[in-house]
Amino acid sequence: MKKSWAALLTLVVVFSIVGCQRLATPDYTEQTSDPPSFEPTDSPKPQESSSPDPETSESPQPSPETYNECEHDFENKYQCRTYDLSLIKDFVGEESFEDGFYLWDHRPHIYEAIKKFDISMDDFKSLYGVGSEKKDEHNHKYTDEEIAILYSDDMEKIDETFRSPYTLYDGEQIYTIYDLLYQYTFSINSIKVDKQGFLDYLEMMGREFRPHSDYKDEFDKLVSDVENIEEIGKIISHDDNPLLELAKQGRINGLDLGIGDSKAKMLELMGPYDGTSGIQVLDSFSYNDENLLFLTTSETTDEDSIIRMIIVTGPGLEPYNVKVGMTFDEIIAVLGEPSYMNTGMNNSLSEFADDWTIVYLVGEYMVTFEAKSRYGPTEHMWLHHKW
Repeated sequence: MKKSWAALLTLVVVFSIVGCQRLATPDYTEQTSDPPSFEPTDSPKPQESSSPDPETSESPQPSPETYNECEHDFENKYQCRTYDLSLIKDFVGEESFEDGFYLWDHRPHIYEAIKKFDISMDDFKSLYGVGSEKKDEHNHKYTDEEIAILYSDDMEKIDETFRSPYTLYDGEQIYTIYDLLYQYTFSINSIKVDKQGFLDYLEMMGREFRPHSDYKDEFDKLVSDVENIEEIGKIISHDDNPLLELAKQGRINGLDLGIGDSKAKMLELMGPYDGTSGIQVLDSFSYNDENLLFLTTSETTDEDSIIRMIIVTGPGLEPYNVKVGMTFDEIIAVLGEPSYMNTGMNNSLSEFADDWTIVYLVGEYMVTFEAKSRYGPTEHMWLHHKW
């Protein structure tokens, strides 16, 4: 899908500022053939186990007894029954229940409702305790122990008791699979779960989360990050990479213009441009036949306008012995492991249009390749300062 130049430039600038602080993840070339896929297995459905101990490597498992009548919802931090608020109407009436009730996402909704409407423990137990006649919509009654925990205000105990079995719990925080997929690589190792326990959780989610194939690439990368968690945080520098020697100088193979050259020199060498636009404090000039885009400092802020970024938008040049259109793995085979790789989900947090990127840090510059998917062809290459 083609982006408008203005949209592309906005996203490039935003992403460049945010993305330059992300750290390295090695071993991206482990999958050199077709990407792996989630295939159905004949393994039995996991049996119930207690909440995982952050100090052990026991795999957390969904609880069939709790979830056999609940739709799998991998976004919920808590058991789906704790989101069922229909029973609250039995206490406060439907009109009061619908009047401005606000729910916090980081706590079970049933807990918030008890607090909001000041429902006593005895009243709650009389309607939905084990000895009562009523059940919630999931055919469930709350045990005396569960009710006591709901009313305890002990969030650690509440989290441990009512968290969804499709989450990872490190004793302090609950992470859904989406939370983990959105994690920046360098923050993965801040999760207080031992490596094997983390991998056990991902192995279980590989079975449960399998139908969500849209996130297969992100899931595979998460597994790779955890497998190589000891290396996370080590920035890979390419200062001594001979293939990136020109990048270290702010230049590109086959182009007589570089970062820091003047707009006047660009016009002299490239001739009239095909289109222009302004973005923040930069002006852009596109040369469609050459598949090039130059970003310069704005003339309104700098009389001697200079080039700040060069974008290769298609075939033509072969910057650093690679081509736009090659896959990440093909580029990595030539240039080596990148300083870091960001998924489309990571980049979407910096409003970067959900595209994947790999980045090579060299001297004062960044060389970034962008693709729509982990294994798809690259669409752009940017050279710019480490902002």
